[in-house]
Amino acid sequence: SSQAQPRPPPPPLLYEAEGVSTQDRASEGPHNIITQSRCASQSLEFTVEMARRHQQEGVALCRCWEGRPCYWSSSANDSDQSSEWILLRLRSPVCLVTQACLHPYRAWWQPADTDGKYPVYAPKEYQCEFGYFGHDVQRPFGSEETPSMAKKRAREGWGRSDVHVRTSRVGVAHSASGTPIRLEKPLLVLGGHVMIRMYGKQQRQTGQIANEYYTCVQHFELSGGPVRGLTCTVGGGGGGGGG
Repeated sequence: SSQAQPRPPPPPLLYEAEGVSTQDRASEGPHNIITQSRCASQSLEFTVEMARRHQQEGVALCRCWEGRPCYWSSSANDSDQSSEWILLRLRSPVCLVTQACLHPYRAWWQPADTDGKYPVYAPKEYQCEFGYFGHDVQRPFGSEETPSMAKKRAREGWGRSDVHVRTSRVGVAHSASGTPIRLEKPLLVLGGHVMIRMYGKQQRQTGQIANEYYTCVQHFELSGGPVRGLTCTVGGGGGGGGG
C-alpha cells in the first residue's frame, strides 16, 4: 500500500507589501522582508573573524552588494530618533497570530565600524498594529496599485483606518538574529493588515562621509494562520488594546 504523502506547509501569513514610510532605493523595497533570504540565513552565524577570513579568501558573504538586495532600507536620516513603518497585507481579513519577529539586516559587505563590528541597521523599538489601513498609506516606491488595493478603494474607500489591536512595544537587540514579540495566548486579529512601527535608529552607515542613520529589515516573521469562514467590516473609530 502506498504511504500517505506529507501535507505541504501552509502558505505564509504575510501576503504582500502595501505601504512604507521611506525607502532608499527602488530595489530595497518592503516586499523583500516577507521571505527569509538565503544569503542572510547562511551568514547569520558568522563571527567577525569568520567574515574577515572569507573576505580575505575572496568568498562572497552576501549577494546583496551585487545589486540584488534581500532587505528593505529606509532613507537616510540625521536623527537616531526618527521612526519608520511598513504596511503588509495578510492572507485573510481574519487571522490568528501567535508570534511576530523582526530581523534587522546586517551589512557584511560594508566596512566594519569603530568597534570592529559589521553594521546592523536595527531600530531601537518596534510594535505591531493589526487592523485595516486604508487612508493615505504610501505604496512601495515605484510600484503600481495592486488589484486588491483597487478593489478596496472602490468598495470601502481610503477614508479611514481602524486599528483592531496593538502589541506591546519592545526593545530591539542590536543584532541580526531577530527580536520577537511573544504573546501570552494566540491573538485573533481583524482587518487583514499589519503595520510594523519602528522607533528610533541604532546604526549609522559605515564608510560614508555623511554618516547618516538607517533602518534596514531583512525579514519580518509572523506566525499563525488565516481563519476561514469569518469576515469583518470596517467600523467607525480606531483604537484597541494589546497583547
